[in-house]
Amino acid sequence: MHRKRNGGQGVNRPARFAYLIAAALVTTGCAGSDQGAENERGAVDAYISALNNRDAAALERIAQSPVQFDYATFVSNKGGRGISVDTVDITKDFGPVMANAHVVGVDTNKQPYDERLVLKKVDDKWFVTMGEATPNKPGSDPSTTR
Repeated sequence: MHRKRNGGQGVNRPARFAYLIAAALVTTGCAGSDQGAENERGAVDAYISALNNRDAAALERIAQSPVQFDYATFVSNKGGRGISVDTVDITKDFGPVMANAHVVGVDTNKQPYDERLVLKKVDDKWFVTMGEATPNKPGSDPSTTR
């Protein structure tokens, strides 16, 4: 059997340390300094700006999704309307780290804009929650196992 120089463990110490740091950042959901917003309204404003500019990268920085989400397709379909926000009503019904935002406004074609957003606080930054889990089929009981 051939032994490696680092004691046969297969990964040298600096590489193992870098791997552990990367894994810790991923598993803790640590937001980068350019991700998220300082407050709920900042998250809403960044979301609207990303839509208006059809900027998928900006949307991805302010959003989180519990499912696989295609930000580019989303901004292509919903963005570029020139939304002007009239009111934002933010409520915290589920504690200090979750909020709902009801955003009302109008686009450049004078079409109404009305959207409800779910906001979530992670590591002192606020994010817009995107996507949704697939609901149960009609008539199915979510408490049963499959």
